[in-house]
Amino acid sequence: MEYPTDIRLGEDKDIVINDANDIGLVGGVQQLEQSVAIDVLDEIERFLGSAVTGTRVGKIEERIQTALQNDEQVGTVTNVSVEEFDRRDGSLNVSVSLLRDDDFTITVSN
Repeated sequence: MEYPTDIRLGEDKDIVINDANDIGLVGGVQQLEQSVAIDVLDEIERFLGSAVTGTRVGKIEERIQTALQNDEQVGTVTNVSVEEFDRRDGSLNVSVSLLRDDDFTITVSN
């Protein structure tokens, strides 16, 4: 799986300026995490603002799977599973299974 390079966004969703006073970039799995987080931001905010139930976990998994399937750099997604949820920082550790490529884990946060 190849990952493109993208502009790095901070927690406030603004462009990050790096130590060289230039626009920060993000690549690799971090780029994929950032891309998915942007795609599912509304769903994550609803998830964080409500009680954690099986239905809500299922909805966030479904939304993440859709975001991954719509991403050209990811092959066919066979399963998405929320493995861990940290309410303190609003992050979800998500296990992703693919049909042809290696399975991986991403962290998605608001």
